[in-house]
Amino acid sequence: MSKDAPAPEGKTYRDVRVDRIGFVNELAKHYIEGDAAVKAKVKAQICAGDTAVGDFFQATLSPSTDRVVSVSGLFKLMDNGTITRAALIECLSASAKKVDELRLAALHARQAPGV
Repeated sequence: MSKDAPAPEGKTYRDVRVDRIGFVNELAKHYIEGDAAVKAKVKAQICAGDTAVGDFFQATLSPSTDRVVSVSGLFKLMDNGTITRAALIECLSASAKKVDELRLAALHARQAPGV
């Protein structure tokens, strides 16, 4: 127990899971919250399929081809003629749920009286 910690009230008992939680929290504080770039630095040094080995763990980089990205930059490239409309469309995929919502909204708009 830390010397700086106040004296606990109530019963005190030993539970090694407290140490595990503490270690995980310290790792998160130093490597996730404190230096978010550590993972990115390791990934930058590993080629796809290679394995980096530490004393206790190993990491194999297996990049995903599916990511969520903003397409605004692609539209700019199409607008300035760098890529074609067909090339832009090849890059895109859509959420089936969103597509269904758009189709339903379009159907209701067509059926609305006075439009």
